[in-house]
Amino acid sequence: MEDSQNLKVYATALLLLLLIGCQKHRAASFDYMANLGIAVEKSDRNCLDIRNGTLRPGQKIVLVAASTPETISDAEIVKKVDQACTAPDQNSPGVHHYEFRLVRGSVQKAVPAFALANFGGPITIGESGAVADLDGDGHLESFRACTSSEGVHLTVWSGTPLTGARRWHYYYYLGYDVDPTCAESETKPDSP
Repeated sequence: MEDSQNLKVYATALLLLLLIGCQKHRAASFDYMANLGIAVEKSDRNCLDIRNGTLRPGQKIVLVAASTPETISDAEIVKKVDQACTAPDQNSPGVHHYEFRLVRGSVQKAVPAFALANFGGPITIGESGAVADLDGDGHLESFRACTSSEGVHLTVWSGTPLTGARRWHYYYYLGYDVDPTCAESETKPDSP
């Protein structure tokens, strides 16, 4: 009887250690620059631009629509490609390009979506949009999109958008005029 109780105590302690270890691994493994990108369903292909050259065919990615209402879709990498989602003069060094296919859900054609690689946590949609604890620090990150005169600024914020810490930014050039909706904090360049 005593051996059985000891075994239960040891098993519970081991389980807790494993859970804590996994939680720390998740927090340490999410890199905003490498695991966030943009995905666009174009007329001829589905493309993903991301600063991560290690994604593999079949690897799962999660898409958060930048349009209102925000929705969540699942996709997977088909292959690495040479052609970017953005116009050639908008393509920046270090960005890798992939073709993806939707597995569940949909995205609005020609509208960029947030693409998350290497993230397995929950993403929820609330009154203020999509939120998730991307880095496992116990604080929710928010996804936000706004327009400048000819493009869309996609941003991820820790805490409240516009007043919290901006963790990630991507500018997607549309190639036509739109009404600006961005605040200055959404369009300023990232600090080095």
